[in-house]
Amino acid sequence: MVATSCLGAKAGEKVKFSCPANNIDATTKADFVSAAGVRCKACSHRVAVKDLDTTKDKFWVGLQWGPLMNDAGVFVEAAVTGYQVSIVDSNKRVLKVVGQAPKVTSSTTCCTGDLYSFTASGTLPVGYARFMITPTFGTDDALMLPMGVLTDAILDVTAGIVTKVKGSFTMKVSNAAAFKTNPKVEMALREAVADTLVGIEKDHIVITGIVDVDRRLSEERMLGGHTGAGSVKVEYEIMVPQTYTGATITAASFKPATLMTNINKRITSKGVAGVSVTEAPVVAKPTMSSSGTPLQTAAADRSAALGFLVGLVGVAALLK
Repeated sequence: MVATSCLGAKAGEKVKFSCPANNIDATTKADFVSAAGVRCKACSHRVAVKDLDTTKDKFWVGLQWGPLMNDAGVFVEAAVTGYQVSIVDSNKRVLKVVGQAPKVTSSTTCCTGDLYSFTASGTLPVGYARFMITPTFGTDDALMLPMGVLTDAILDVTAGIVTKVKGSFTMKVSNAAAFKTNPKVEMALREAVADTLVGIEKDHIVITGIVDVDRRLSEERMLGGHTGAGSVKVEYEIMVPQTYTGATITAASFKPATLMTNINKRITSKGVAGVSVTEAPVVAKPTMSSSGTPLQTAAADRSAALGFLVGLVGVAALLK
């Protein structure tokens, strides 16, 4: 199995694990202690970490990486089922699993550094240090490599005003059940929304839900054992970066025909068959909220200094 062939400083060599010293938590996993013991990793990954959420102890980070490759330079993606994204401490022990990225079917023979992408968001755990991206080989978390690739240190950004946009759009799809449950569809939706909005990237977008528009009909289909066409509502959040200079994001920012085309194109590119949008989406009016503290700018410093000088001139005039 790939998970086995990726372990050991040499092929077939046994690896070692060790219980953490003074551990009192029965759920803590053993440390992997074999030097140079992991022989496979994502062939390329984004190392830099940029937190877009300026709320203290909150994070919003875009991650991306390439397919799994062994130390001989051979791709070994065949048995990969996906990748787990975690936050680890300074000892590389997992503190929090923030999500799973499904395997992307691709015929690439190059190290495509953005084959996988994931937007991680939430609350930082105590003791956080870095993100770790680890390949999985089944539904059981035991079927994964003991170590993955690491990002740079996480820096919790707490200065600056950011805007979060929340909204939804509804549309008819060819297979509602598959559209809601296939994780590759969620990835496609992030990319399609980014394709549709000028100045917004997939790192800025999280799909928070895909639900049936008519729950009663959905339940009847499930009870009858039928799946098929239906209407779904896609709910999203967009963290607008401080560098964004475009127009305010409104419902009109989403061109329905363009959004439909982009969704279908991205779904096809993920290798998802039998799932498509059959009518242009209806976009609801989004809501916006701002958070954070203003940055002190050079302009503000100059204004303060100028005000001080004006005050001095006024005092001098009174003393004459």
